[in-house]
Amino acid sequence: MAKDDDPNLDNEDVEMDDDFGDDFEDDDKPVDLESEDAVFGDGGDDDEEEEVIETRPSRRRAAPRKKKELRVAGIPRTRLDKPEFATKAWTKLTKKKKDDDAVEYSIRITLAVDDIIEHKKFGRGYVIALPSVQKAEVLFEDGLRKLVHARG
Repeated sequence: MAKDDDPNLDNEDVEMDDDFGDDFEDDDKPVDLESEDAVFGDGGDDDEEEEVIETRPSRRRAAPRKKKELRVAGIPRTRLDKPEFATKAWTKLTKKKKDDDAVEYSIRITLAVDDIIEHKKFGRGYVIALPSVQKAEVLFEDGLRKLVHARG
């Protein structure tokens, strides 16, 4: 398409620079590289290698794994704080375990998970966890309690 054929261009708005070629007349002359007027593109020696920074591809982090929730007789540990769930779990454990395995509770004995104790006040209890060295979580018929053990 010629410039006269374009309807968007007005011939009066277009100016041609007649001396366009005059700007480049000096290009054929040799350049003195030792002069202060010489311009270098990288500003340094060509002998030095450029520092290349390598980047590793980003890795996606795996989603954090959920901790397995402690279950007692099929009931989640978090629900044992409510009496109705504690009684249900205690009943299931009573049916599974033998009465002969129960040990008289004292703060001096050392308990382990799955031990069965006989407490003077609370009755039969099942050790379900040991949150610290001298504490035990014991499930009784009326609920979950923390007892001390291994003191002497």
